Amino acid sequence: MALMGSLALAGGCKKDYPQCGKYVDMAMKCDADIKNAKADERDMTKMMLGGMCEEAFKNDTSKVDGEARQMVTEMYAELRTRANCVEKADTCAAYDACTESHHDITGEK
Repeated sequence: MALMGSLALAGGCKKDYPQCGKYVDMAMKCDADIKNAKADERDMTKMMLGGMCEEAFKNDTSKVDGEARQMVTEMYAELRTRANCVEKADTCAAYDACTESHHDITGEK
C-alpha cells in the first residue's frame, strides 16, 4: 500500500474512467483487508485506489525515471486489466476472480 500511496496523484475516480469507480466500489465491498481496516484507513485506501486506477488509464509515465518506469508501466497495465475485468463483476466471487488471477500490484503473488 505504501507504493500506491506514493504514486496516487488524484483524489478519486473521475467520470472519464467509469471502470475505476466500479473497481474501487467492489474493492471496498469485497476485499477482506479493506473491510477489516479502520475507517480512516478505508477512506485513504479508497482515495488511493481511485487515483491509481485513473493514473493507470492515463498511462503517462513521462515523469517517471529509470528503472521505476518499467515497474510503473507494469503496475498500470495490471490495474487496467483488473479494472476492466471488475467492471463486469457483480459479485464478490467475480471480483475475486478478477483480482486473484493476477499478481498483486505491488509485485507479490
